Amino acid sequence: MNLIARMAIPCLLASVAWVGPAAAADYDPPLVIDAPEAVDDFVPVEVGTGWYLRGDVGYAVNKPFEHRYSSFTTPGGFPGEYRDNASLLTGSIGMGYQFNSFLRGEMNLALLPTNQTSASVVDVCQGTGLTTVGNGVIEDPTATSPCDVSNSARNKAYALSAAGFVDLGTFAGFTPYVGAGVGLTYTKSQRTRGEKDCIDTPTFRCDDVIDYRGVRDSVGGYNFNYSLAAGVAYQLSQNVKLDVGYEFMSTPSAEWVSFDPDQTFRWHKGIDYHQIKVGLRYALW
Repeated sequence: MNLIARMAIPCLLASVAWVGPAAAADYDPPLVIDAPEAVDDFVPVEVGTGWYLRGDVGYAVNKPFEHRYSSFTTPGGFPGEYRDNASLLTGSIGMGYQFNSFLRGEMNLALLPTNQTSASVVDVCQGTGLTTVGNGVIEDPTATSPCDVSNSARNKAYALSAAGFVDLGTFAGFTPYVGAGVGLTYTKSQRTRGEKDCIDTPTFRCDDVIDYRGVRDSVGGYNFNYSLAAGVAYQLSQNVKLDVGYEFMSTPSAEWVSFDPDQTFRWHKGIDYHQIKVGLRYALW
């Protein structure tokens, strides 16, 4: 190896030894980004908070329809019965929303008191008597058979209403409230005159129409209603409240029919209900 080579090799090794630390000094370490810590105080959103379901049963204390029974005798000497089968019970279901501690609103569908009034008398149906003689049948075209003849009246009503309530504060679990509402009442009233129950038998053939349904007419439709209410609710559990209250509901334009013991039909306009109601409210938390 010549002199130049012997001198170049140590210089080259010295250069490599110097460049290595210099290059290492210029190298940037990798960046480490710490992930943010999990938020421990995350609060989930409660879907449905403020909404509640409700239902109740009630009783019409002003008795818009009477429940009564009587018997009588017609001028022709036939016995008769008068019945007024009234239901004074009411019921409603609905949904409400609690806007804040004092104000809430509701939508309700209600069944209102109904009644069916009737008077029936034992009368005669015209027909043909049938008498079997040997292999033949003898007919009597002047025969009659006892049958019931009745007049009746029926009334039914439903109401759909929206109401607002003000809760007057809670004291020992009791929350008194007042409220008012408006809505629509659907009523249907029917009058039936001269219904007859003539029935064919082996010895009698009806000449009258069998099971004649009588002459019928009816009125029905939707009318504006308004209501006023007051009551108190008691907290039974976290989600359930017992509700006891009074409600006055009026439908000024509703038409309905009555049938009195003197056999007289009368049409009326306007009907009011004074109801005592007991129900439950279930909060949808």
